[in-house]
Amino acid sequence: MSRLVTQLPDIYEEKTYMRLTEARLLLALNLAALGVLAIAAAIFFGWLYFYHRALAGFAVLYDPARIDFTMILVMVLSMIVGHEWLHGLAIQYYGHPVRYGMKWTKLTPYATSDSALFWRNQFIGVALAPLVGIAAMAWIVSWVTGPMLGAWIGMIAALNAAGSIGDIWMTRLALRFEADVLIRDEEDGMRVFGRR
Repeated sequence: MSRLVTQLPDIYEEKTYMRLTEARLLLALNLAALGVLAIAAAIFFGWLYFYHRALAGFAVLYDPARIDFTMILVMVLSMIVGHEWLHGLAIQYYGHPVRYGMKWTKLTPYATSDSALFWRNQFIGVALAPLVGIAAMAWIVSWVTGPMLGAWIGMIAALNAAGSIGDIWMTRLALRFEADVLIRDEEDGMRVFGRR
């Protein structure tokens, strides 16, 4: 189902609504993010250990003498901006205009498209684009950097994975429905519409 939908068909009705910034859910997501952080860090650091020990880092092109605070800050900020930018690229890929913003009360940045409706699989693509994209970029960059910079890049990618917990949670909810549901992405949640 690839056609662009901007208006809800008459035969569809709201099936569920989830707001990620609801206090109880936000607490549960933050706790779950710790588990995702641990898993992602284990994967990235396991890769780095294998690459630099077993494969002797054969493709390393850049190995900085030291990593300073400014470099780390730039990487973290780039990850946050990149995360929302990748959501935006996926939204645009499916034909919708994108709007970026920040929920200042919860300190949560977002990328959304006003009134856009996505088929379930399109929504999942939008939700998971930053998790997959940043993990892939970190993995590729880790091939050409030394172990110290690679470790920081791995940590940034693990932080992104933990920060993707809301996207993972929404994907989990979306997968409970058939592929023909329509999902409206909202600044801090989602609405699912299905056939009556």
